[in-house]
Amino acid sequence: MREGRLKRTGLVATNSMRGGANRRVLDVIVKEGTIFNAWDDEKWVVKGAAVRVSMVCFAAEADAAPQTPRLDGRTVERIGSDLSGLSLDLTTARPLAEQYPLAKKLDAALTDVMRSAFAAVRAEIGPHGYDDRIFKRKAMATSAVHALNAEAERLLTLRETHRLTGIPPLPGGVGLSPEVAGSHGSR
Repeated sequence: MREGRLKRTGLVATNSMRGGANRRVLDVIVKEGTIFNAWDDEKWVVKGAAVRVSMVCFAAEADAAPQTPRLDGRTVERIGSDLSGLSLDLTTARPLAEQYPLAKKLDAALTDVMRSAFAAVRAEIGPHGYDDRIFKRKAMATSAVHALNAEAERLLTLRETHRLTGIPPLPGGVGLSPEVAGSHGSR
């Protein structure tokens, strides 16, 4: 492709190519060209051996690729080197000063629904489950409690993911301002 003799091509590799050191190949592809079609996690069975693979179609230049990128059969704005559909548009993003309070409200809402979900699990088990571990273990194995607990765990994961990636930095930085820090110096 670098020599200009090839406009489009593709590759199939184990799905570990999406992350870690293996992703360097895709980083180069995205930097120098464009991924226009990909399947990030597909089953591949050959003579009884089953593996999970990623399949990637890419072009040397954006104009050599079809107009609409597709990831796992869905139209996306762009495909990143981690084989995720990227749709971040910084021209429409709100300033951090506006995002921070909204993110904190979402965090509070996620916390409330997560607590409610865990309360529903406890209510379904009943008060006998507080004192009797065997009763609680048997109740946790029922389909109703199992489904409620799975939803509560999903909400917990959603909230923790939001806390790790969805809350922007506090506007104005963190800690004491230089003026305040200077006034508390050694005497």
